[in-house]
Amino acid sequence: MPSATHEAIAAVWRIESARIVAVVARMVQGIGVAEELAQDALIAALEHWPADGIPRNPAAWLMTTAKRCALDHLRQQAVHA
Repeated sequence: MPSATHEAIAAVWRIESARIVAVVARMVQGIGVAEELAQDALIAALEHWPADGIPRNPAAWLMTTAKRCALDHLRQQAVHA
């Protein structure tokens, strides 16, 4: 049976995932990569929220984490170029 934290993560993800992917897609110029980076943010939430608690603004937390993943991805691409 899922915990309340996991249920909260699932609910926020259902509501916000499309918007997160769209914002990240504009950053990285690709929908496939954006979906992977958004899922990385979801994984981070699944790792951190059970231990740290649900943040005050979970949607913003996911968006910020996804954007940071996108910036890391762009930096890595620049280094390899």
